[in-house]
Amino acid sequence: MKVIISDELRLYLKKKNRNIISIMIRKVESGCVGSVQELDVRYNKIPDDVEKYNHFENEGIDVYVISNLKAKDDKLILSVKRSPLFIKELDIKGIELKL
Repeated sequence: MKVIISDELRLYLKKKNRNIISIMIRKVESGCVGSVQELDVRYNKIPDDVEKYNHFENEGIDVYVISNLKAKDDKLILSVKRSPLFIKELDIKGIELKL
């Protein structure tokens, strides 16, 4: 898998003094549909169970991706987007989650 980090995200992380991104999948139980998967992203924390993650280093930024995460075209693209409240947040493209 290839992890691509946008220049805008790289600048944002530098400004926030962050250089680690951990991406995992969390199951959320829902009454009417059973369970769904959603992404759980953490900054500046190496996962406790690091052996369950794939590690990628990209120009000084360490990215840990849970090994059972599947990427479309074997590529993850990490960038920044603005939420409806104009807060910058991580945008991840290329992930296949089971609903």
